[in-house]
Amino acid sequence: MLRAVVGVAAMWAAVAMLVVGAGESAFAMLAGVAGLDADSHLVDDAADRPTTVNEIAALAREGTLRVSGRTCAGQMLGSGFVLQGLMLTNRHLVEGATEFKVDNPSAPSGPIPATLTAIHRRASELDLVSAAPVGAEILVAADENPEVGDLIYVAGHAGGGETLVVAGSVHLFDTGSPWGYGGEVMLLDVATTGGFSGGPVLDEEGRVVGMLQGFSPTLDLTIAIPVESLSTWVSGSGSAVRADCG
Repeated sequence: MLRAVVGVAAMWAAVAMLVVGAGESAFAMLAGVAGLDADSHLVDDAADRPTTVNEIAALAREGTLRVSGRTCAGQMLGSGFVLQGLMLTNRHLVEGATEFKVDNPSAPSGPIPATLTAIHRRASELDLVSAAPVGAEILVAADENPEVGDLIYVAGHAGGGETLVVAGSVHLFDTGSPWGYGGEVMLLDVATTGGFSGGPVLDEEGRVVGMLQGFSPTLDLTIAIPVESLSTWVSGSGSAVRADCG
């Protein structure tokens, strides 16, 4: 698969984690984000692709979970989703948590509260929750990473509120080391804010192609772990028990 891999070492910047402290007021909807047109199709050849933006948004709202917990950094809010039978979210969201809660205020069925206590870390900036899956497995993973320039949709509980779905594109692939992550990361041309951390990145067929990690204010790009890394991590062996606050 042909993908552009571009180094951005000369433009390294601090990454803002897409997490909301519970003491903060909820963010307003991101300025400059266009509203989703329920009748617009994702691509021009609508006859070949019957999926609409409205359907993608509905899928994202149903499949993106809200995660909250008291962690080493205090009370935090973010997002997550179930993939291959496991709930995924970010390590920085639940670091040191003894328990955290998951619900989905945007789902048609209403909130589905649950309390999970078992967290196992395997690699990088990812967390595996080794408890029973929360709700149905609504989202499915794409077989491979997207291409540079591909249309994507990101979803998250902005400000800890209901799910916000924002359209963007894949800007480039880069090594994760400048951003503090292992392996490869995707940089996305889309603006995100607190509460998106751990949310899914969807392609134009509604398949998961990544997980949101952080935002670079300097580059004005969002950082995500690509789906091939997620799938490898989920199916891998070996886990380490959650670390307590040091």
